Amino acid sequence: RRQAPQGEGEEYPFRPSIGVNSGMIASEREGETRQEMIDRLAYRDRERQELTRESVQEQYYAQFPFKPQINAISKHLGSTHSLEELYTDERRKERMEQLVRRAAEELDIECTFRPDTRRSRATASASDL
Repeated sequence: RRQAPQGEGEEYPFRPSIGVNSGMIASEREGETRQEMIDRLAYRDRERQELTRESVQEQYYAQFPFKPQINAISKHLGSTHSLEELYTDERRKERMEQLVRRAAEELDIECTFRPDTRRSRATASASDL
């Protein structure tokens, strides 16, 4: 079992050796305040990890020089648009109007009945008698 040291001023005789870099890291962070440690652990270390992850990811994907070959139609469809073009979207409006016109034309072809709605009510009621 563990025994507590008899005197408060005595040092513990056992100090584990956990690596060569441990001493360097400990000496770098020796004068660090509690707030600096919180800031480092919460923000800076995380940012450094994210940058390292992105760098490794970029290096990994850089080894794959995949450049797809697409035909002219696909290239045109995938081309970038200006912001104004995306905002106004005139082509979409024209296509929608064209679809509405086609639907109206098909309805006119399909529905041939055309009632005469121009006669006045007085004329229509007199002729019905």
